[in-house]
Amino acid sequence: MWKKIIIAWILVFITMGILDWIANSLILMGIYQETESLWRPMEEMKWWVGYLASLISTFCFVYVYAKFVSPKSMKNSIIYGLFWGIAIGAGMGYGTYAYMPIPYSLAAGWFWSTIVTMTASGLVLGLIIKENN
Repeated sequence: MWKKIIIAWILVFITMGILDWIANSLILMGIYQETESLWRPMEEMKWWVGYLASLISTFCFVYVYAKFVSPKSMKNSIIYGLFWGIAIGAGMGYGTYAYMPIPYSLAAGWFWSTIVTMTASGLVLGLIIKENN
């Protein structure tokens, strides 16, 4: 099972990275530029902290599914990803909106892009970690 967990961890990390790049670098970039005063300059960003946080959260996402979700099916992995996305997206998008002066469109963008990203990650997870037959 550990081999499948490691493979899923890597592939889900890649999936999340690609979808996060599409959301943040393409779709939401205009909003980031409009709210430039809220963010660190690019040269001051703590990229390694972001990657470490992503590695840890991705591992938790994969491990919780592998160890605690049963039965392991494509349907359950997609639902798992969807609910994880709603939980994280609500906290990140609307939780941040509650305390920072970000535009509503950014909060909504974070919410919906996180749902899409985590649902797709659940699909990847379901392709790799399945019930033993």
